[in-house]
Amino acid sequence: AADRFAIHPQRRYLAGFGTGGTLAWELFLNSPAGWAGAMCLSGRFPKISHPLAMFRELQQRRLLLSAGLDAAP
Repeated sequence: AADRFAIHPQRRYLAGFGTGGTLAWELFLNSPAGWAGAMCLSGRFPKISHPLAMFRELQQRRLLLSAGLDAAP
């Protein structure tokens, strides 16, 4: 879509719910430079070896995390 519509990288966000939210968060942590931010709704923390490896790049991005009352721990 980015090739066809010329969307600027600072306007692209990842978003997902549940497992999709976990995947969005994981992709964002692994490659923050390609995204303006991410939104994880009712997802778990991703199981990756170095989640804050790109900490400096993450400081310039946005992340929304949300959990429901019935979410599994």
